[in-house]
This record gives sequence, C-alpha cells and structure tokens, in this order.
Amino acid sequence: MLKKGENKVAVNIKESPSSITIKNSNGLTISVNTEEYATNEVPVKSEINITSKSSYYVATPVFSPKTVVVSGPKSLVKKVTKVVAQGEESNASKTIVKDFIISPVDENDNEVIGVKLSEKWVEGTIEINEGKVVPIKINTTGTLKDGLTLKSISGDITEVGITGPEDVLRNISEIGTEEINLSEIKDSTNIEVALGIPDKISIYNGKSSINVNISIDKAKTKDFTIAYSIVGAADGLTITPDSNKVTITVSANSDVLDSLTEENFNAQLDVSQYTEAGEYNKAPEVTIVNADNITINNVSEVKLTVTKNSEDNNNGSIETDKENNADGKEQAKE
Repeated sequence: MLKKGENKVAVNIKESPSSITIKNSNGLTISVNTEEYATNEVPVKSEINITSKSSYYVATPVFSPKTVVVSGPKSLVKKVTKVVAQGEESNASKTIVKDFIISPVDENDNEVIGVKLSEKWVEGTIEINEGKVVPIKINTTGTLKDGLTLKSISGDITEVGITGPEDVLRNISEIGTEEINLSEIKDSTNIEVALGIPDKISIYNGKSSINVNISIDKAKTKDFTIAYSIVGAADGLTITPDSNKVTITVSANSDVLDSLTEENFNAQLDVSQYTEAGEYNKAPEVTIVNADNITINNVSEVKLTVTKNSEDNNNGSIETDKENNADGKEQAKE
C-alpha cells in the first residue's frame, strides 16, 4: 500500500523483445510520489475577447454554472484560484449564448496542469444591446455652512454608456447621481456616490457609482485702510473728524481676497443727523465696488467734533470745512 510522499515500487519484467537482453533484472524499482487528494470550488471568470458593432455595448458575461469543482493533488488544487472561459467574438450586435471551454489558472493567470474539472465547458450568456453615451449630472442638496465656498465639484468620469430598450433609451438625456448634502461637507473631500440608474437600463461597464471630488475654500479675513467722504453736513456747523481714513475687516475666499485693493471699496460718512455741537462716534457706510462674494465684518468708527460757526462766518466756515474734507480725501487716495 502506498503511503503519502515518495514510495519505492518494485518492478517485475514479464515480457521483453526477443532481441533485447535485460541484465540485473532483479531489484528494479521506480519512485512514486503520492499526496492527499483534494477538491475545491472556484468561480468561472471571463477571458472572452468581444468586439461589438459601433454604438452597441457588451454586458459582462454570465456563466452557467457560475462555479466548478477542481480536484486532484492538494498542492495543485490549492494553486487554482479560478477557471477562465476563453473565446473570441467579433462584430457582435445581438446577445450571444454558447458554450465556452474553461481552464484552471493560478493567481497570476498561469494555467495549472495536473488537476481535473467537474466541467469542461460552461454556457455563457453575453448580452449585447444598442445604447448611447450620456453625461453624468452631480446632484446636490442643502448649502455649505457659513465661511465655506464651493470652489469646484467634479466626478472622476463625466459621461457613461447606457443600454436598454429603445423606447426607454430615447427618453434619457443624462444620468444623475444620488444627492450630496452640502450642509454635511466641512472640508475638501472625495466621496463615492451612487448613480441613479433608471429601470430597464444597464450601465455599459457595469459600474454603478462614481467618485466625486469636492473642493472647498474656507473664508479668510483681511484688513484694509481706506479713505471716506463726509456728506450731509448742516449749514452753520463745522465737522472735524479725528482721522480721514478708517480700517475695515472683510472676509472672502483666498482667491477673491488676494485680488482686492482699496479701489474696491467706497465709504461715506453721513453726518446729517448731527445738528448740535458736541463729540460723536460713527462708522462710515462701506459699499463694495466691482467685486462679489465678499462680507464686510467690521468698520472702525470716526470720532467727530461738531462746532457751531459764528453768524458772521457761517458760510465761510462751511465752505472751508468742505474744502478741508475734500483735501483730506484726496490725500487719503494718494
């Protein structure tokens, strides 16, 4: 009885050609290696080379059976990771149903010799349908939190091939993704999003999701020192500010913030409410010129000293005061 491993088996010569003389015929042996018998069930995969007519799409082959049993020496059976169906189909325009020969292969797709398969052939069904390519629309809901700006949002693929019944295909102009809730986005990120595939429609490459890259720009702040003008001064009063410039703090994304200059801001200080002498504090009203997506967070106040002019000098003092304000603004611009 043979044992596991190497075995020496005696050889007895019963017949030989009459023209041949065998010397030392006694004690002849051969070496026989035996090992444990094993079986394993592995999947059937496709290595079928398929080309279709233009505008026709090939679905992933489906096999029956989906798995086969590999049997033989344990060391060889362990090497087999799958069996592959092989063949070639060209210029295909309709669904193919036929038998394909299969071979056992290892993890490097090298054929494994010395094992047996429960099936020599498998039936393969390869659906081939006319289709079209449509764009992918990335759907979003909600809004980003304050201080965040959506810089860009894009998928790793922008269009997809679809197949299905002609009456369904003709009504599809795009494939949308499931909605991305922007209110949950806190920073730039990359997420996998499912495609919304209509009933009776298949994706050409079988992929039902895409990766979406979301680029977020966080708002930054910056201070600007700008000149302002005084408007609305009542006759008979002299308005004297403690400074002809104010400091403003604005926030925006970095690209916008870096492009801003003092020329993008217009500031006016309305003093029409002041009719009595005294000291007052007020911040000018600042508007943004030729720029968007900017928030003004703070404007510094100006200390105003209001004095009444003498009756003899009423008009002269007002004119002089307005001229001083105008000069101050010109100096601020310089």
